[in-house]
Amino acid sequence: LLHSTPPSPPPRPPLPTSSSQASVNTFTSLIDACGKAQQLQMACDLLDQMQREGVLPNAHTFTTIINACTQALELERGISVLHRMVQCGAIHDSGHTSATPYATLIRACCKAVEVDKAFRVLHCMLEVGVKPNLVTLNGLIDACGKAWNLEKAFQAFKLMRQCHWSPDGTTYTLMIDMCAKQGELDAALELMMQLRQSSIRPNVAVYTSLLDGCLRARRIDRCFDMLQHMQVELPHHPIPHLALSPAPSLPSPAPSLPSPTPSHHHPHRIIIVPNPFLRIIPTSTSTTIHPPSPPSKGSPYPP
Repeated sequence: LLHSTPPSPPPRPPLPTSSSQASVNTFTSLIDACGKAQQLQMACDLLDQMQREGVLPNAHTFTTIINACTQALELERGISVLHRMVQCGAIHDSGHTSATPYATLIRACCKAVEVDKAFRVLHCMLEVGVKPNLVTLNGLIDACGKAWNLEKAFQAFKLMRQCHWSPDGTTYTLMIDMCAKQGELDAALELMMQLRQSSIRPNVAVYTSLLDGCLRARRIDRCFDMLQHMQVELPHHPIPHLALSPAPSLPSPAPSLPSPTPSHHHPHRIIIVPNPFLRIIPTSTSTTIHPPSPPSKGSPYPP
């Protein structure tokens, strides 16, 4: 018995992770380290080495490089890596959110106010069948407003409905403010009508943007309409920019002079308009609109 051969041990079970998967994790860790060190060219060289050695990068590998590119504001390089990811088919890897690299690039482009590049990423996103979420589209609309690109903003707004997303309060606030600032008062009022038809309650920012837009367009009648709606819908908020008071009784004209022709005027008058773009001064029978005077030195209003 002492000299008998001991029984052989049972065979070990196979490892759950293959050698190729371990190589992917190793390369991804190295790429992540290069990205944190702002060595983007070295990270791309590692990606090339992976493909030469037959190691297929996954979505996490590409997302790591894209994150490094966005942090370094290398947007063109990030878009190039994104196209390589689509060619490899890594966007459909299981276990990873397929919209993450696209949303990351769009957010970086919006932060840099690179609207055209953001829409390039968006079109690439739609081509592979990935739909953007509401946060991504709102960020895109915000960037369009900063770039004064109203046409692109409406494209993102229409795409929101095509993706079966309902615009929220942030969406309407951004769109109405953009239209009012760019002189598209009718479009802003149309969006306000859509907002009222939805279940969203208009906020102070929406009314402030509409009031500024009405003053820029010299639509005093619309100003009073907005103020009346605001007093009904937001009774506990102060009136922004404007203060109303009853029109005082005007003295009767002298007998020797002909009475002035009555003109259309509202029973209220605007007495305070701290708006640098317009001053409304009441006269004897009507409201006269004067252009703004140049700001004095040290004035808080912009020229």
